[in-house]
Amino acid sequence: MKSRRVFSGSQSLAAMAAVAVLIAMFALPVSQAEVVPGTGAAAPTTTFVSSLTQFKAMTWTPTATVTTTATITTTETVTGTVTPVETLPPSPTPTSTATSTPAPARIPLVMLQRQHLQNGGFESGAFAPGWSDSGELARMVSDTHPYIGDHAALLGDPGYDTNGGCPFGRATIQQTFDVPREGHPMLQVWFRLYSYDTKDFDYFAIDIAPWPVGPAERVFRYGSPYWLNGNLWNSGWIPATIPLDDYVGKRITIRLYNAMTNDDGYYNTWTYVDEVVVVP
Repeated sequence: MKSRRVFSGSQSLAAMAAVAVLIAMFALPVSQAEVVPGTGAAAPTTTFVSSLTQFKAMTWTPTATVTTTATITTTETVTGTVTPVETLPPSPTPTSTATSTPAPARIPLVMLQRQHLQNGGFESGAFAPGWSDSGELARMVSDTHPYIGDHAALLGDPGYDTNGGCPFGRATIQQTFDVPREGHPMLQVWFRLYSYDTKDFDYFAIDIAPWPVGPAERVFRYGSPYWLNGNLWNSGWIPATIPLDDYVGKRITIRLYNAMTNDDGYYNTWTYVDEVVVVP
């Protein structure tokens, strides 16, 4: 940007004086008539008239000089995108809420405890504890022919008249218990059968049924293999062994019974039972 010189007042006067000198040096001739003595006529005379007179006659009007000073103001403009800030609502004040606690399920105590086979040797002198009895034939706990100990269960009655005085039906004892969860448990029952008939009509049998309900399955049956023409057959003490793999961890009911199926009253049959146990 070009700058312009600005004169002050004293500098202006000095400049005017210098101009006057220059004008005087170059004064212009002016023609003027002058009277010549004795003649009465005017003779032409050349006179140098200082141009300063003319310069003085001039009116000098100083001209104001406007000096423009450019001032550059830098304004920084920041351009951006205004993103609104999400204002979260104030956190709710926690309030105490009463929560009802459900009552624990109450299972009957009998379902919480493992139920084991009881009184398998009938040494209590009765069917209880453990056993219940039913049927058309006599049943009792006897001390006459035990296998071990002092007692055994007697299903049927040796006193029935074998020649037409025998009832028709069964003598049954039963018990419910839990089969062990581990291993290969087996039910073992020692028995001794007396019969005047054959196994086709009279026998000793064992059934197993799921608890509390379910169909019973006959798992064992035994009777005299021979017809002895009305003579008594004695089996001696024999163990019946029944695998319980299908019932592991389950609750079952076992039924032991002496059955007579002749409805004519002939040929008595009875059974002693002892040492009923679950073998691991």
